[in-house]
Amino acid sequence: MGALPAWYDVERKQDNIDIYGNLPFSLSGRDHEVTVGLMHSKQDFTSEQRNPLNAPPVGNFYEWDGSYPEPEWGPKTPHTRKETEQLGGYGVLRLSLADPLTLILGSRITNWDTEGIKSNGDFYDFNHHQIVTPYAGLIYDINDTYSAYVSYTDIFNPQDEQDRNGNYLDPVEGKNYETGIKAEYFEGRLNAMISVFRIDQDNLAQPDVGYLVPGTTNQASYAAEGTTSIGYEFEVSGAITDDWNLMFGWSQFQAEDAEGSAVNTAQPRRTATLFTTYKLNDLTLGGGFNWQSSNYTRLTNPLGNSEEIKQGSYALAHLMANYQMTPELSAQLNINNLFDEKYYTNSGAWFSQLAYGAPRSANLTLKYDF
Repeated sequence: MGALPAWYDVERKQDNIDIYGNLPFSLSGRDHEVTVGLMHSKQDFTSEQRNPLNAPPVGNFYEWDGSYPEPEWGPKTPHTRKETEQLGGYGVLRLSLADPLTLILGSRITNWDTEGIKSNGDFYDFNHHQIVTPYAGLIYDINDTYSAYVSYTDIFNPQDEQDRNGNYLDPVEGKNYETGIKAEYFEGRLNAMISVFRIDQDNLAQPDVGYLVPGTTNQASYAAEGTTSIGYEFEVSGAITDDWNLMFGWSQFQAEDAEGSAVNTAQPRRTATLFTTYKLNDLTLGGGFNWQSSNYTRLTNPLGNSEEIKQGSYALAHLMANYQMTPELSAQLNINNLFDEKYYTNSGAWFSQLAYGAPRSANLTLKYDF
């Protein structure tokens, strides 16, 4: 099945306002704090399309050398438009219950309004008003080094995915539970934390294998119910000595729906990050890597067949050197993806499009402080 070239002009504009204030107060001989805020955001997305007036065939794909003449383009036509506006207010109360114990209570109330035009010309308009998302946390200072915490948060997240009938899915709703221990070493220069979490969600978009969104080549989705994600995270970061800095993180989770089938399989289940720097007088050298386990997704190709797209595990190595030439002037060299690893950054909603990640690159920066 062939595909015609297309030309798109895309514009995205977003404005954000966040106003908040903190008010400390005393009660029962203890110091507390309350924070209140108001936020507003508006995002406009528009795209226009130009179809080719002539589109020469590629010919035998296996003999194609990668060259293709630019077609003569037709006039611009509207493709899609979407406007999303969010208005919310929030409040946080931080109460000192005892010298080692702090209680945090908060809530947010939000209005979401979305309208637009799909690529097939259909108009849509939906909103979610007065959505309340509370959260709470409890922190216990075990001693000067360690503190333990537990937290709870409601989840409400509108989404853009469409089902096999072209209808947009309802927002993701759920609850997030987390507990962990934090530590500060060397008078706070080195920080460490370990946490475990559980996330329960409904209406979580998943590929509806075998179906496309009507009138498009986009993968249709269905709303998975009763999904559960359970995992843990570990991180240590900061200064080991006056000259040596280190950051290491590891995260791991599993996610299943109510029937025990894996969900969000395009997300790697395990990730790790390591980066370190060492200072030698005016020269600072650094290096590290990002690693992730394999992942996969099942999508529907333009012929209506189900295909599994898999990305194997991979690591990206990086190097850095910074030289302080004068108190005001410094030069820094960054080399990213040192070994020029080839990998996919997405296996997206369009079966025929896979994006390669950035190849090896180098960046030299001169910085002057006035």
